[in-house]
Amino acid sequence: MSKDKAAIAISVMWAIWSSRNKYTHEEIKFQPSRSMDLIQELIQALHVPGMPSSGVTLGKAKWHPPAAGTIKINTDAAVDVSERRSSLGVVARDHLGTFVAGRCSKFPGVTDAYVAELLAVREAVLLARDNGCPNILIETDCQVIRNEWKNGDISSVGGHVLREIKSFLSNFQGFDIVYTRRDANVVAHRCANEGLSSSLNVISFNVIPDFLVALVQSDVDRRYDE
Repeated sequence: MSKDKAAIAISVMWAIWSSRNKYTHEEIKFQPSRSMDLIQELIQALHVPGMPSSGVTLGKAKWHPPAAGTIKINTDAAVDVSERRSSLGVVARDHLGTFVAGRCSKFPGVTDAYVAELLAVREAVLLARDNGCPNILIETDCQVIRNEWKNGDISSVGGHVLREIKSFLSNFQGFDIVYTRRDANVVAHRCANEGLSSSLNVISFNVIPDFLVALVQSDVDRRYDE
């Protein structure tokens, strides 16, 4: 078996095993559609070239600024299975691409990628609330979360976190969660990885940190590239 096919097989087996454990230990019913979404995201993360496609080659995705008056918050999570921990990165920017605020938060014991990504979205909501942002657009590269939010699926594994997020909506005039591809989410990804390497559990930024300056500027510059 080739490495590409092995990666696909491992992704499928992991999704089945994870669903089985959720049912056995947490009495959460099997959700085939969610498992298929997770498998697809795992394969995309592995950049498996042998996957069938529509024949259309996707160009590199770009970060796009929000409408004036709205703050976009990109979120991502990094998981360190060997150390049994994860780190969340959230970065808020305005319609000009200017850095507004950011945060890295470490969560010991969390090694499930979906749960870590969902906690990152919650962290974005808290960041927006703490900074008094009335209109926010949260961007995640986890399509499962976006679909669950859109469909109102709060009976999933992360249902309690989704309900907690909903409880904060009264703090905002405008709120939505949307999906973006990973290559348009590099700033949040870098922030999440910074959290893993830090000795602190929480790092908040009101001024752009040095490790994000070049990436934030690159996102702004790429908006004008054709």
